[in-house]
Amino acid sequence: MTSAKTIPAAAPPKFASIGSPYFGIMLAVMAVVLILSNIGASKGVAIGPIITDGGFFLFPLAYILGDVISEVYGFKVARKAIFTTFALSVFASLCYWVIIALPGFDDDFGAAKQSALEGALGPVPQIVLASLLAFLAGQTINAWILVKMKARTGRSPSGRASWVPRWPANSWTP
Repeated sequence: MTSAKTIPAAAPPKFASIGSPYFGIMLAVMAVVLILSNIGASKGVAIGPIITDGGFFLFPLAYILGDVISEVYGFKVARKAIFTTFALSVFASLCYWVIIALPGFDDDFGAAKQSALEGALGPVPQIVLASLLAFLAGQTINAWILVKMKARTGRSPSGRASWVPRWPANSWTP
């Protein structure tokens, strides 16, 4: 006769209140990092044999901030942060489009500045569309997985306190 080993249920995870003074700061930084990452993505970068874009070092920071928000505040708040970041990025992209469409000065200086602005910010809306769809799906799934891991184990997936920054949940292995 074999006896089944019962595992006691973990206590439900506890999350911080969004009234915390750090939530607004993390949300703002997450949105700014994603917007800057999308602007940087319009520049090609070659570092030796590695070819990437100018936003390669920023985009992971948005994920790390999303992980911290998920772990500290829970999935419901993380989802709001993700949608807020998404909406702010779309708003920034629309602003770039309007700024480029506005008539500039007719002299050589104005034409040169208009051309530079179109070159720097012109491709951003297309980059933002692709980036945001990936960000929205990836960050939402990532937040859900992280919160489920915390609920299952009753602690942070990293084994440390919830507030300790760590690598994104999708790179964590049990």
